[in-house]
Amino acid sequence: MAAWVPRAVGDLLDLTVDAVVVATFLDDQFDGPLAARPGRVAAACRAFTDVIASGGVAPAGMDVLHPAHAA
Repeated sequence: MAAWVPRAVGDLLDLTVDAVVVATFLDDQFDGPLAARPGRVAAACRAFTDVIASGGVAPAGMDVLHPAHAA
């Protein structure tokens, strides 16, 4: 990530890495029929952005995939 976004350091580099990891996961997930269901797409995206926006604290009740992005 540092090569792609050379000015990203510290927290900005962490955020950049999180964004690419989430985008990669979401891209693979939405290559199929789910892409035609905007409500489901929004819910899946929101789960990741909620974790990232929480400042590293995963909301209670999430599955194991989403909190992994809180670290």
